[in-house]
Amino acid sequence: MECRVATQSKQETVYNILKSRIEQLQYAPSQRLVIDTLARELGISQVPIREAIRRLEAEGLVHYSANTGPIVAPVSRDQWFQLKEIVAVLEGYATASAAPNIGPSEIAVLRKINSDMEKALTALDLPTWLSKNREFHEVIHAQCENKALAAELSDAIRRTDTVSLLVFARERGVIIQTLGINFGRETIKNHEEIITALAQRAPASRIERITRRHVLDPVMHVKRALQRLAKERGPSRSKLGVPK
Repeated sequence: MECRVATQSKQETVYNILKSRIEQLQYAPSQRLVIDTLARELGISQVPIREAIRRLEAEGLVHYSANTGPIVAPVSRDQWFQLKEIVAVLEGYATASAAPNIGPSEIAVLRKINSDMEKALTALDLPTWLSKNREFHEVIHAQCENKALAAELSDAIRRTDTVSLLVFARERGVIIQTLGINFGRETIKNHEEIITALAQRAPASRIERITRRHVLDPVMHVKRALQRLAKERGPSRSKLGVPK
C-alpha cells in the first residue's frame, strides 16, 4: 500500500512538472519526451513518468508517435479556433441548463463580479480581469445539474487555454494590445446581457444563443487582429496560418 501511494505521489509530481513545462513553453510543440532522459533528470523510475505522460495524453497535451514515442502535442491556430467553437456550444448549453437554478442571490454575485471586472479594466489590471471573467462563468456552471456536461466544458476550456498559450506565444502581446480596452468593455456588456436574460427567465434558446455569441465574439476579434498582423509583416511572412 505504501509503495502504491509513493508511486502515485511521484506520478503526480512528474505530471505537474511536465504540464508546467508545456504550459510555460519550456517544451516546444512536437518536441520529444524521452522517458529515459526524464527518469535520470528527475531521479525516479520510468513507471510514474509513463503514468504522468498517459494523463497528459488524455488531456490532449501529449501525443504518441509511432516513430518517436511521446511528443508534446503539435498545435495550430486552426485547432484553437475549433476548440473555441466547441467551448461556445458547450458554454451556451450549460448556461441555458443552469438558468432555472439561478436565483436572486446568484444574480447578485454575477453583477458584483461584472462590476469588479469593470474596475479591473479601468485600472488595466489584466490578471484580475481574466480571473473575474472565469469566476463569472464558474458561478453559472456550478448551477448546471448536468455535472458531466460541466466537467466536459471545464476540460474543453482548460485544453483551449493551453493551446492558446502554445499557439499565440509570440502574438499574445500584440493581440491584447490590439483588442484593447474596448474589447474588455464589450465582454462586460455581453455579461450584462447574459445576466438580464437569466434574471428575466428568458427562453433557453435565447440564453444559449447570446452565450454562444459571447464566446465566439473574441474569436472573430482575434482572427481580424491576426489578419492585420500578417498584412503588416508583409507577404514574405504570410505563412502564418491565419484563418480567412
